Amino acid sequence: MCEAAFIYYEDGGETLYARCEHDEVAETCEANLDKAVSCQDSGFCRKKLFMKSLRDLNEQQWCGSDEARASNARECERAYVYYEEDGIVLYAPCVYHNLNGESGVCMSGDGVECRGF
Repeated sequence: MCEAAFIYYEDGGETLYARCEHDEVAETCEANLDKAVSCQDSGFCRKKLFMKSLRDLNEQQWCGSDEARASNARECERAYVYYEEDGIVLYAPCVYHNLNGESGVCMSGDGVECRGF
């Protein structure tokens, strides 16, 4: 549970985020400020900490590879995927597109770099 927590703070006009780490010896959960990173994408990097990573499942998936996400905007937008492009890992939220009022499609949105998250 500790590793799912994080803090954010201002430093020199920049918002930095630091993930918490569990210290088994001291039995503490503390943010490691040495690994703090900037996230320049309006908060997606921070939000993805609480979202489902479809690429980390036992059977890797993409946004549109599950019928439950294709038929439910809320399920779709609780997930994200990541992929490599030009040697950089990009993270993309799943975005629901309503096609005709009755059905929709779940697709990946724009990818952003989330260093440290």
